Amino acid sequence: MEVNTHDWYKCGNEIHKAMFVGMKKILVVSSLSTVAFIFMMILCAYIDSRMTGMTFMTTSLAFAPGGVAEMTATSVALESDPMFVVAVQVLRVLMVYVTLPPLFKCLNHRTNQKKRHPDLSA
Repeated sequence: MEVNTHDWYKCGNEIHKAMFVGMKKILVVSSLSTVAFIFMMILCAYIDSRMTGMTFMTTSLAFAPGGVAEMTATSVALESDPMFVVAVQVLRVLMVYVTLPPLFKCLNHRTNQKKRHPDLSA
Protein backbone atom coordinates (compact mmCIF):
# COMPACT_ATOMS: atom_id res chain seq x y z
CA MET A 1 0.00 0.00 0.00
CA GLU A 2 1.49 3.29 -1.09
CA VAL A 3 1.11 6.40 1.05
CA ASN A 4 0.70 9.73 -0.68
CA THR A 5 3.09 12.06 1.15
CA HIS A 6 2.38 15.07 -1.07
CA ASP A 7 -0.98 15.92 0.53
CA TRP A 8 0.00 15.75 4.21
CA TYR A 9 -0.40 19.52 4.59
CA LYS A 10 -4.08 19.36 3.59
CA CYS A 11 -5.08 17.51 6.73
CA GLY A 12 -7.90 19.56 8.30
CA ASN A 13 -7.57 22.43 5.84
CA GLU A 14 -10.64 21.75 3.76
CA ILE A 15 -13.74 23.77 4.60
CA HIS A 16 -17.09 22.88 3.12
CA LYS A 17 -20.34 24.83 3.19
CA ALA A 18 -22.10 21.83 4.75
CA MET A 19 -19.97 22.29 7.88
CA PHE A 20 -21.77 25.55 8.62
CA VAL A 21 -25.35 24.34 8.27
CA GLY A 22 -27.18 25.24 11.45
CA MET A 23 -24.34 27.46 12.68
CA LYS A 24 -26.58 30.52 12.97
CA LYS A 25 -28.95 28.72 15.33
CA ILE A 26 -26.04 27.45 17.44
CA LEU A 27 -24.52 30.92 17.66
CA VAL A 28 -27.82 32.52 18.68
CA VAL A 29 -28.57 29.91 21.35
CA SER A 30 -25.04 29.92 22.74
CA SER A 31 -24.88 33.74 22.79
CA LEU A 32 -28.22 34.05 24.56
CA SER A 33 -27.35 31.36 27.10
CA THR A 34 -23.98 32.99 27.79
CA VAL A 35 -25.63 36.36 28.41
CA ALA A 36 -28.24 34.68 30.63
CA PHE A 37 -25.57 32.90 32.69
CA ILE A 38 -23.56 36.10 33.13
CA PHE A 39 -26.72 37.96 34.18
CA MET A 40 -27.57 35.23 36.70
CA MET A 41 -24.02 35.32 38.08
CA ILE A 42 -24.24 39.09 38.56
CA LEU A 43 -27.70 38.77 40.13
CA CYS A 44 -26.54 36.06 42.56
CA ALA A 45 -23.45 38.10 43.45
CA TYR A 46 -25.58 41.19 44.05
CA ILE A 47 -28.12 39.34 46.23
CA ASP A 48 -25.35 37.66 48.22
CA SER A 49 -23.58 41.00 48.63
CA ARG A 50 -26.71 42.63 49.99
CA MET A 51 -27.51 39.73 52.33
CA THR A 52 -24.01 39.21 53.76
CA GLY A 53 -22.64 42.73 53.70
CA MET A 54 -19.60 41.62 51.68
CA THR A 55 -18.36 43.74 48.83
CA PHE A 56 -19.84 43.14 45.41
CA MET A 57 -16.33 42.51 44.09
CA THR A 58 -15.83 39.61 46.52
CA THR A 59 -19.16 38.00 45.75
CA SER A 60 -18.62 38.52 42.00
CA LEU A 61 -15.32 36.66 42.18
CA ALA A 62 -16.97 33.94 44.24
CA PHE A 63 -19.72 33.34 41.68
CA ALA A 64 -17.62 33.96 38.55
CA PRO A 65 -17.32 30.97 36.21
CA GLY A 66 -13.56 30.63 36.28
CA GLY A 67 -10.99 28.37 37.79
CA VAL A 68 -10.73 28.18 41.56
CA ALA A 69 -7.04 29.10 41.50
CA GLU A 70 -7.58 32.04 39.15
CA MET A 71 -10.47 33.51 41.13
CA THR A 72 -8.57 33.02 44.40
CA ALA A 73 -5.44 34.69 43.02
CA THR A 74 -7.56 37.57 41.75
CA SER A 75 -9.25 37.96 45.13
CA VAL A 76 -5.86 38.06 46.87
CA ALA A 77 -4.58 40.64 44.38
CA LEU A 78 -7.71 42.78 44.86
CA GLU A 79 -7.52 42.36 48.66
CA SER A 80 -10.94 40.79 49.00
CA ASP A 81 -11.87 37.66 51.00
CA PRO A 82 -10.09 34.69 49.36
CA MET A 83 -11.53 32.14 51.82
CA PHE A 84 -15.10 33.00 50.82
CA VAL A 85 -14.15 32.94 47.13
CA VAL A 86 -12.54 29.50 47.48
CA ALA A 87 -15.50 28.12 49.44
CA VAL A 88 -18.08 29.26 46.90
CA GLN A 89 -15.93 28.21 43.92
CA VAL A 90 -15.43 24.71 45.38
CA LEU A 91 -19.18 24.41 46.07
CA ARG A 92 -19.87 25.53 42.50
CA VAL A 93 -17.55 22.88 41.07
CA LEU A 94 -19.03 20.20 43.35
CA MET A 95 -22.55 21.15 42.29
CA VAL A 96 -21.55 20.73 38.65
CA TYR A 97 -20.05 17.30 39.36
CA VAL A 98 -23.11 16.21 41.32
CA THR A 99 -25.88 17.56 39.07
CA LEU A 100 -24.58 17.05 35.53
CA PRO A 101 -24.33 13.22 35.40
CA PRO A 102 -27.99 12.68 36.39
CA LEU A 103 -29.07 15.50 34.07
CA PHE A 104 -27.21 13.97 31.13
CA LYS A 105 -28.62 10.54 31.98
CA CYS A 106 -32.14 11.99 31.98
CA LEU A 107 -31.58 13.83 28.70
CA ASN A 108 -30.10 10.70 27.13
CA HIS A 109 -33.09 8.67 28.30
CA ARG A 110 -35.51 11.22 26.79
CA THR A 111 -33.56 11.32 23.52
CA ASN A 112 -33.59 7.53 23.26
CA GLN A 113 -37.31 7.49 24.10
CA LYS A 114 -38.02 9.99 21.31
CA LYS A 115 -36.03 7.88 18.85
CA ARG A 116 -38.02 4.78 19.76
CA HIS A 117 -41.38 6.59 19.79
CA PRO A 118 -41.22 9.58 17.41
CA ASP A 119 -44.98 10.19 17.69
CA LEU A 120 -44.61 11.25 21.37
CA SER A 121 -44.28 14.97 21.98
CA ALA A 122 -41.97 16.72 24.46
